[in-house]
Amino acid sequence: MQFRHMGGKVCERISLLLQPSDMKVSHSKNPKSLLLHLEALLNNAFFDDFESIGFQKNVVNQILNPIDRCEANYGSFNDLQGLTWEEVLNKGTKYFSEEFSKFCDRKMSEIVAMLGWNRSCSEPLLQAFFVASKSVWLVHLLANSVHPAIPICSTKKDIY
Repeated sequence: MQFRHMGGKVCERISLLLQPSDMKVSHSKNPKSLLLHLEALLNNAFFDDFESIGFQKNVVNQILNPIDRCEANYGSFNDLQGLTWEEVLNKGTKYFSEEFSKFCDRKMSEIVAMLGWNRSCSEPLLQAFFVASKSVWLVHLLANSVHPAIPICSTKKDIY
C-alpha cells in the first residue's frame, strides 16, 4: 500500500541500492520482485550487528557476570514478549525497555535514510515496523540468554 503512495521513487531508490549487485528492479514489470528485494534490504538493516551487544559494535556489556547477563536478557524477553501495539501507542517503547526503544529508533532511522523517505509513516506501517522490530529484538534477547550466546547470524566458519 505504501508503494502506491510513493510511486516510482521507491523503485528508483531500491535500484540505486542494488547497483553494486548489478541488479535492476522494475515495479511495473515485476512488482513481486520489488517486494522481495525490499524485504532483503530490510532484513539486512534489521539484522545488521545482530551478534553485538544491543546491536552495536564495540559496546561494552554493562553486566559483567555471564549468569546475571543471561538472566537479565531472559527477563527482558519475558517482559517484552507480550508487548502489544496498543501498549506502545499509549506509553511508548521507552516505558517498557530503553534498549528496545533505542533499537527501534536506530533501525527506523536507518531504514528511512536507506529508502530516502521524507514523509511521515502511516500507523499501519509503524505497526508493521514495531512487529518486525519486536520479533528481531526478542530473538536477540533469547540468543543472549545463554552463555556463550547462540550465534544466529554467524556463518559456520565463524562458529568453529
